[in-house]
Amino acid sequence: MILCICQGVSDRTVRLAVLNGAGSVDAIGDHCGAGTDCGSCRHAIEDIIDESGVVASPMRCDRYSDTDRSESERAA
Repeated sequence: MILCICQGVSDRTVRLAVLNGAGSVDAIGDHCGAGTDCGSCRHAIEDIIDESGVVASPMRCDRYSDTDRSESERAA
């Protein structure tokens, strides 16, 4: 079934994106474009993510590595 009419994305594509680690509506949008136009499908995308049990993890930023921080900052 087409979930995102604007981008022509099916629910199957969204489910595969979730299985491949997309744990937020924005991550789904980055993966396949769903939810990036009018936004009317965003609730359905959220439902699919919730059903999957995938928990969105914070983005990893390599800009600040442990070697760039002081000892007290690493302990915090």
